Amino acid sequence: MSKSAWSTPVQPHAIEPVHRLRYRPQGRVLRDFHRDNSYMRALIGPLGSGKTQASIVEILHRIMTQPTSKDGTRKSRWLCVRNTLPDLESTTIKDFKAITEGMGIGTWRNVSPVTCTINTVGTDGIPVNAEILFRSFDSGLDEKKARGMQLTGTWLNELKELNKSNVDMILSRVGRYPNRAECPDSWYGAIADSNCPDSDHWLGKFMQSDRPDNWWIGRQPGAVSKVDGRWVVNELAENIKNLPDSYYANLLQGKAENWVRANLANELVFVSDGRPVHPSFNEAVHVQHCGPHPGQKVYVGLDWGRTPAAAFMALNADGSWAVFDELVTENMSAYTFGGILKDKLSRDYAGHDVELYGDPAGTQRGQATDHSCFEMLEPHGLYATPCHTNKFELRAGALDAQLQRLAAGKPVITFDPRCRTIIRGLAGAYQYKRLQVAGDDRFKDVPDKGPESHVCEALHYALLSVDGGAFSQWGGVEEILDMPRDLSVYE
Repeated sequence: MSKSAWSTPVQPHAIEPVHRLRYRPQGRVLRDFHRDNSYMRALIGPLGSGKTQASIVEILHRIMTQPTSKDGTRKSRWLCVRNTLPDLESTTIKDFKAITEGMGIGTWRNVSPVTCTINTVGTDGIPVNAEILFRSFDSGLDEKKARGMQLTGTWLNELKELNKSNVDMILSRVGRYPNRAECPDSWYGAIADSNCPDSDHWLGKFMQSDRPDNWWIGRQPGAVSKVDGRWVVNELAENIKNLPDSYYANLLQGKAENWVRANLANELVFVSDGRPVHPSFNEAVHVQHCGPHPGQKVYVGLDWGRTPAAAFMALNADGSWAVFDELVTENMSAYTFGGILKDKLSRDYAGHDVELYGDPAGTQRGQATDHSCFEMLEPHGLYATPCHTNKFELRAGALDAQLQRLAAGKPVITFDPRCRTIIRGLAGAYQYKRLQVAGDDRFKDVPDKGPESHVCEALHYALLSVDGGAFSQWGGVEEILDMPRDLSVYE
């Protein structure tokens, strides 16, 4: 698409001369989305930023400007995707119908897959024949729905909700209709829209550093921004002219910080439906570049099981902690993990003294071996000390005490951005799962054992082991065994 095509309100490229679609992109990123011609274009923006409308208009524009096939018609077939059928029906299809029915085009077949057929004549007199299919793709098993499809383009609505394997399969079906012999110059490609994912999501990684060469990712300005510690509406927000008065000001009320940051400020954060184990963690405060100084001792916390993990940290001269690295594994023995840990320490921390502390449950010998987890480290030259307890209240409290404190206006524990799994866990992935019961919100009594829990608990063991962790200021762990869960009373 040429840039000039979007420099003025879009006129119907389109449809019978009596039908007009008047549309003006409300913002720079929206305009860039329409002007770009990359194989995949993804709009990432806050709620209400015009992503859905822009996507539908883009599909209609591509349909009406598709190069002419040898039979003298403009042919195309699109697949519009949402993760669940209820969302597909209540949002994606509903919004598409609102625009096409307002233009007086499109014949709908409301059986699975729901299909909109457009047979019309463009303003240039060339017939247009287009088919738009609507399908839900939820689990990885839905990949088979895309097999055999012959598509010109696809719209992936709410991209962050889609399984990556499904996305890969859908993209493999694009560019197959009309075939090259029938239309040698046929356009093909994919578009997508999404709210901002969390930083460890596959889409979040694409946004940060791993973007494929043939992808364009447009990140819209946040609808709100923080000024003097308060969220306020951002004057640079896109599409704001099309929203009701006080739309974002009203949305701010009563919302959790991470919800605002992800859905309104358009930031890469984790949003959880459960109750975070460490609610005092604030990514904006606690995440900073940090690391061990030359010659500084490195403390490593260890958690076992078939998903062993390690958290790396240092205690600074002022009493603050720097958590600067992590090692997260899956489905391996303590012996194999020990070899990986040894390699990492030799490679990254050769100039440092290292002390290792782990879950005392690792002192037990398994039924299939005569060696404990701690003993399995020894062939690698690693000797770890069991933490004196794995009582959850104490070890979680050691971290809570640090998260809740500031010294001279600065946090007393910081996490380097490369600790992705720890940050994701503390932001809410390490959580008490919500119980599906009526009435007030209720949660499980023990944290969910998700992939983030292991490295967060490795962090617990190191903090609690080193001079009693955060408790040393009260004279040692033994003196505070009966302290209340809310450590803020001691500040």
